[in-house]
Amino acid sequence: MPEVKQITFTINDEKLTTAAGTLVIEAAKRKGIEVPSFCYYPGLSLQAACRMCLVEVEKTPKLQTACTLVAVEGMVVKTDTPQVHKARKDMIEFLLSNHPLDCPVCDKGGECELQDMTFRYGLDHSRFNEEKLHYPEEKWSPLVYYDAPRCILCFRCVRVCDEGMDVKALGVGSRGVNSVILPNKPGELACEECGMCIDICPVGALTSGTYRYQTRPWEMKYVPDPCTHCSNGCKTTLGVRNGKLEAASWEDALEEIARRLKQVREKHGANAIGVIGSNHTTNEENYLLNRFARATLGTNNIDHHRTADYAGLAAVLGPKAKDAQATMADVYKANAVLLIGNDVTNQNPLVAWQIRTGVRHHQARFYAINGQPSKIHRQAVQGVETAKGGEAAAVRWLATGEGQFEQSVSESLGQMKAALEKESDVVILFGADIQGGAIRDLVAFGSRLAGQTRYMALGDYSNSRGAADMGILPIRLPGYAPLADKSERARFSKLWGGEIAAAPGLTARAMMEAAVTGKLKAMYVVGANPVKTFGVAQPDRLAGLELLVVHDMFLTETAQRADVVLPAASSYEKDGTLTNTSGEVQMTHRSIDPQGPRSDFDLLRILSHQLGMLGLGTPIRLRTPEAAFDEIRQNVAGYDVSVAGLLAGGAELTSAACKSPEPNYEVPAGAVFSSHDNLFSSGSLGRYCSRLASTKEAKDTPWSSSPSMQSWWYR
Repeated sequence: MPEVKQITFTINDEKLTTAAGTLVIEAAKRKGIEVPSFCYYPGLSLQAACRMCLVEVEKTPKLQTACTLVAVEGMVVKTDTPQVHKARKDMIEFLLSNHPLDCPVCDKGGECELQDMTFRYGLDHSRFNEEKLHYPEEKWSPLVYYDAPRCILCFRCVRVCDEGMDVKALGVGSRGVNSVILPNKPGELACEECGMCIDICPVGALTSGTYRYQTRPWEMKYVPDPCTHCSNGCKTTLGVRNGKLEAASWEDALEEIARRLKQVREKHGANAIGVIGSNHTTNEENYLLNRFARATLGTNNIDHHRTADYAGLAAVLGPKAKDAQATMADVYKANAVLLIGNDVTNQNPLVAWQIRTGVRHHQARFYAINGQPSKIHRQAVQGVETAKGGEAAAVRWLATGEGQFEQSVSESLGQMKAALEKESDVVILFGADIQGGAIRDLVAFGSRLAGQTRYMALGDYSNSRGAADMGILPIRLPGYAPLADKSERARFSKLWGGEIAAAPGLTARAMMEAAVTGKLKAMYVVGANPVKTFGVAQPDRLAGLELLVVHDMFLTETAQRADVVLPAASSYEKDGTLTNTSGEVQMTHRSIDPQGPRSDFDLLRILSHQLGMLGLGTPIRLRTPEAAFDEIRQNVAGYDVSVAGLLAGGAELTSAACKSPEPNYEVPAGAVFSSHDNLFSSGSLGRYCSRLASTKEAKDTPWSSSPSMQSWWYR
């Protein structure tokens, strides 16, 4: 990359060196100097609407807005002079001229940016004696309420909906003092219900239907955590207020499970037991589940709902995986991005944000190959529409020239190939449609492109990548170590205190089929709903099982058929780590002590002791997630990451990969697939939120599949 020119200027009598082109408001922030602003937001277009960021610039006759002022060599800026202070005070007075003084009942009270600035710069009286304008509060959807008199017309909501989300559901109506924010339909918000407009609003103009009038900011505690809604691992802050739940006893349930598991193993053998894990539980819980299945129960029948072929990518790249895997930052910085399959708008929203922002900020070139349209394709310079499920065939054609397509598709593929061959340092993203041999074709094509090509497999859920990394796979141990590798089996057998069998286990789909036919006699399910995921509709279809145990937060279709259901804590009620779809691991923190439910970690650990007392396996001695993560760091390839970085709230890049490329790697048919969940159904908690489920968008088919999307993005 070309070297960035540096400039030096003075701000409040301090010299500051920064990159040329930096805005004064950003340079001041990095120096720890406050320049207040309502309309400015990093990454969005500049508005200069609120005039709160006014500063003095030497030899400039008028005050300047710091949010639009670019720092130049030798500039002298002052941010806290009497003239600046008076200007900000006057702006606050203008903003309050029509603003209702309803802070005691406003949901934003206590965390309102206008409230903070009023205390700092405002007056105790106003020169405006006119009656304030009044508008009734509007309910735009079950989740979004709008109170026009509170709005300060910063236009953050309009810009984030337009530029950040590419939805364009909000606009501005009327002029001057009568200006209001308007939804794209009269009195109704037709959008994705992402909540960005509420989150970005500096005042109480836009409020949440789930939060309003429930609590106040000072009644809550705030815990930073990675979001568990999808696989992208965005940072979020939990606002928590404790409730009261009835305590319950666990002894009888766990003793019964241990007794019956031992009974099934003695009667039918270890291969009659199946274990299905989760793509929502933590790395530590997945690691313990793997150990519990292989070393305690003695079965390799362990799998989960795989929504991306992470194992396939690791197998094809081999030791080069770390250098070749793309991060979320790489998606934003890339000169060119190729997306194959996957509706990132609904399944990987941060990836979609990074693509849109890269296109907007530095004209990144975006290419797409997909069997169905998606809103993100509006950003594409070139797109190819294959037949549904034809993404792998298109990749095969790019790599080898083999395959037959309609003439229009062949021409589009040819044009895209020619364009990509002129690009350098391309980031390639792919979903569940690219797996097994198709990944080999994709890497073969990518390796011929100029520069360093990087890859990211796009899973659907909060720990899809972590579940695969921790070896919740029938033929892989943690770190993608092949089960067939005798030395790896011996290493983990010694570590876990139980002999690991060499025979490969059943996939999750095969386990469900075996449960139907009676070949599988016991199934242990942690945080998953295989009855729905794999389509077992009739209640009696699992009648062949002698024991079905389920850990879950909700009474799912699988839990309704279970012999024993163990109520499990949510991701926000336990400590541990999660690995997002790009391989970046983050810590999740227990924001509240669960009273009643227990973490999957504790349930597995205690059950291993119960089985140990019955003479089955070695009890798990790891007492805390921290101890388990320490063992993971020492024994799972690619996970020796900095704990200090994680404790500081950062994300550490992992590099789980196979020791050498596996040219013959294949994945069983039906083992990797996406359920194509949308923003309302991919998170564990969101699926059961009545408020979310009541929105029109949650009930309707995603608008990206409508015929109107078919004609305009493909070039």
